[in-house]
Amino acid sequence: MGDTGLTSVRLQVEPLTAEGFEPFGELLAAGNGAPDFTGINSVGWRSQFASDSPPEVMFYRSQAAGLRFHMLERHHHVTQAFVPLGGVQSVIAVAEPTVGDAPPAPEDVRAFLLDGRAGYVLHAGTWHCLDRFPLSDDPADVVIITDQATQAELEAHPQGPWTRTEAVDYADRLGIEFEFRP
Repeated sequence: MGDTGLTSVRLQVEPLTAEGFEPFGELLAAGNGAPDFTGINSVGWRSQFASDSPPEVMFYRSQAAGLRFHMLERHHHVTQAFVPLGGVQSVIAVAEPTVGDAPPAPEDVRAFLLDGRAGYVLHAGTWHCLDRFPLSDDPADVVIITDQATQAELEAHPQGPWTRTEAVDYADRLGIEFEFRP
């Protein structure tokens, strides 16, 4: 039991690699293959960002607040892109999309180290923790690219119910919390 009275599920933090992250999304970093675009002094690789409503670009700051969480969410109508700013190392948790409204089993949740230099795009339906968890006292700043409809629904109804997003509270449902092991 942790100091919260919940049973702790420890997540071993893995390096963020294209291969390891593929079930959940893709990295936003220089690609392994040929670039999709070649300019005069630059090259570029496309991401698979997709949405059924106009995109929304947001700045987001996650403060250091420990390495425990108990909520996961997923969005049905948008992939989401996260672009780090400032190079602060942090961790995230993700789980593959599930069928229907079943949440992922605790043993299917994985953790990845964000080194602050590469971003990521989540597949639509990928379960993820609600924050990035900085590994220092410095905040983890990111640019998030999401969609206007999903963000508007979350802001209008912070506690739900939602049609574009699902969330699961593992503390309420199973009496557990997750803890990162960097």
